[in-house]
Amino acid sequence: MGEVLRRKLYVVCSVFGGLVALVLLLVELLGAAPNASLLFTYAAQLLLTLWCTQWLLRGRPIYTGERIVLLCNVVTIVLQSVQVGRTDTPESLLLLQSIFNLLLATSILGYMILRQRHALMLGVGTYAVSTLIIALRDGFLDQGLTVLRIHLSTAALLLLLHALAWYRVQYTQEYLHRLRLEKQATTDPLTGLLNRHGLYPHVQTVLHSGGSPGSVILLDLDHFKGVNDRFGHLIGDDVLVRTAQMLNDHLRLPGVVGRWGGEEFLIVLPGMTQEEAGRVADHLRLQLSREPQPVVGTVTASMGVAQALEAEGMTELLHRADQALYQAKAAGRDSVVVAA
Repeated sequence: MGEVLRRKLYVVCSVFGGLVALVLLLVELLGAAPNASLLFTYAAQLLLTLWCTQWLLRGRPIYTGERIVLLCNVVTIVLQSVQVGRTDTPESLLLLQSIFNLLLATSILGYMILRQRHALMLGVGTYAVSTLIIALRDGFLDQGLTVLRIHLSTAALLLLLHALAWYRVQYTQEYLHRLRLEKQATTDPLTGLLNRHGLYPHVQTVLHSGGSPGSVILLDLDHFKGVNDRFGHLIGDDVLVRTAQMLNDHLRLPGVVGRWGGEEFLIVLPGMTQEEAGRVADHLRLQLSREPQPVVGTVTASMGVAQALEAEGMTELLHRADQALYQAKAAGRDSVVVAA
């Protein structure tokens, strides 16, 4: 999650939490017999949310604010646990429920900002300390099933929270792995452009554009075999990389460029007629000839342009572009030919 989005999310949560704490504080104050422990709890939560909101709005480090909030929550849980008296009264049960609600919120924040193992240790450790403190209070063993349900449900929710965090990590890793595999399958490793498999869907889009124009440009570097023979394949690879970068830099959107194979590049131009695509090809040809390559010097290219025809398949479209490219080569290279 980006820092700006994360900061906005925290501000919203802090403001909402502050409003909730304020309402609960006022309700307790206006009650017939205000509970001192609950008043302390709601006041502490209100002060913490106010501090957190101003910290975030002033652009202070999120990392520091997160850990301060975690520490304050843990301290509040421990202090509240000490304040719990006999748990057979409504006030004590309400305070006990408040303790474990805050524990769950703290655990959620822990899983957002800490490593999974550390977040688990934080949640389980705080739960264990709080439970131990409450267990040592007089009357704990006599309070019946109500408190036992609260403890067991909290433990179950902590376990579920850890399971969800574990699943999120596993799902994210699997998703990123799948993205890497897809990228490897559709990306040329040398230039970083789309390869043939990555270009096929874009060509299909042009072919099935519902009557809208769409064209392709097949580009081939002139005398590239001589570059490899004279300067070596490493220099040849550098020429391909720089050519790919130039095409990306000067290509008009929504055009898509990819490496078709060897020293050939395919440019897909949805929404363009062959005349418009021809002008784009000539612009790219001029840019390539005006930007000399290191070591090699000026590198030129020949290009064939073809517009997708109605009911035409991919093979036919690319064949016409290839024939136009062949004519550009035969005409002396460094030229553009639009297919008839």
